Amino acid sequence: MVSSISPTLLPAPQIFPFLLPKPHQPHATPIPRNGQVKFNERRDLKEEADVLSDEELEIEELMAEIKTYGHNFLIPIGKNMTLDEESADAADPSEPGSSDSNSQTQSASQAEELGTDLDADMQDLDAEVQDLDASTQDLDASAQDLDASVQDLDASIQDLDADIPNEDSEASIATDQSFVDDEQVDQGL
Repeated sequence: MVSSISPTLLPAPQIFPFLLPKPHQPHATPIPRNGQVKFNERRDLKEEADVLSDEELEIEELMAEIKTYGHNFLIPIGKNMTLDEESADAADPSEPGSSDSNSQTQSASQAEELGTDLDADMQDLDAEVQDLDASTQDLDASAQDLDASVQDLDASIQDLDADIPNEDSEASIATDQSFVDDEQVDQGL
């Protein structure tokens, strides 16, 4: 008789005793109430703490995978690199001057810890305050100069069609005045 085949959901009783260790339980089982405890059954708190810490680490890894999903292959809209590539570029100094500034800040922090003053040999920049506005021009005075240099362009326009009578030509102005005189004569009659 094969013990793995059973007509029901409940497994058939085993003929031979089960010699393998008990399968791992997902949670610790509490100790039964007094009177039902066997003397050789005790909870192994160290093993339970180890299992719990392993489960916590596994959950933290899963949460980190969820949060960083796509950081190495998805490129956000408007960007040229993935987030992993951007963070690697930010951590890796590409300019030679940036590594010098990092070493200077590190040496400054070390000097503060030691109590030495690195700024003692540098000149005091606050002592000499320059007036930066002195070299710039006064815009109000230059605006007055611009007003004086503006030409009246209407006065410089020539009448190129002087032979053609129109409202701008002198002949049309004279006829307009004669027209006004004619109206005054008509009103006087």
